[in-house]
Amino acid sequence: MNGQERREVGVIAERQAVDSPWCDHRWRVTEVLPGAAAVTPWAMLDEGPGRQRYFAGNAELLLFPLETDTLKHNLEGRQPAVYVFLRTTAAAPGMALLGATVCAGEAQAHVDTGSDLVEAVPMPPEVAAWVAGFVERHHVDRPGYKRRRDRSERGAGPRAEVDDDD
Repeated sequence: MNGQERREVGVIAERQAVDSPWCDHRWRVTEVLPGAAAVTPWAMLDEGPGRQRYFAGNAELLLFPLETDTLKHNLEGRQPAVYVFLRTTAAAPGMALLGATVCAGEAQAHVDTGSDLVEAVPMPPEVAAWVAGFVERHHVDRPGYKRRRDRSERGAGPRAEVDDDD
């Protein structure tokens, strides 16, 4: 298992009506629960004027010992976050839960795909304590490495002279 750890979280998402000529609604992840919930994925929890709140499902958070730099960065940030990934689907209610992470690098990879909705949600204190304990057990400060460029990369050839007479 090489030191990795896993934990499940529950995800709450909301479909909100919007006044726009391009679409009639938007999705937001509103909350991450600190553990798995025994609720059917995409069960409606409640609704109000212009919104429906759903239990999107359970997602597994995975922590890897070699990724503690990004975990530490997340914990030390202004608002530690769990990043949740949703994707549009034809099945009701129109969204699918792909997963979640506390690794900012993984979240950025999903943002770069361009088609997934990636929402940063405040990290529950129980999850933050679990991540902090993992970082404490596995983090190793690594010195930065600066590569030396070789002569050809430094432009070691003759310098072009500028003729100011023109």
